[in-house]
Amino acid sequence: MSGTEIDESVFAAGRNFPQDRLALQMSTAGIVHDLGNLIQVASSALNHLGRDPNIATAPGAGP
Repeated sequence: MSGTEIDESVFAAGRNFPQDRLALQMSTAGIVHDLGNLIQVASSALNHLGRDPNIATAPGAGP
């Protein structure tokens, strides 16, 4: 192989990946991403409520 030739066999591994497994991994990644977004929104809402002086906290709850 000369310096200008490309060994395309290194790219063949991705082509043999079963499409149903790929779809499952993409679906799982999307679900995990959406769950992360929901957790971030819930955390932000709780932080916002914690800073609101009009909302009373339970006695004994920290600052």
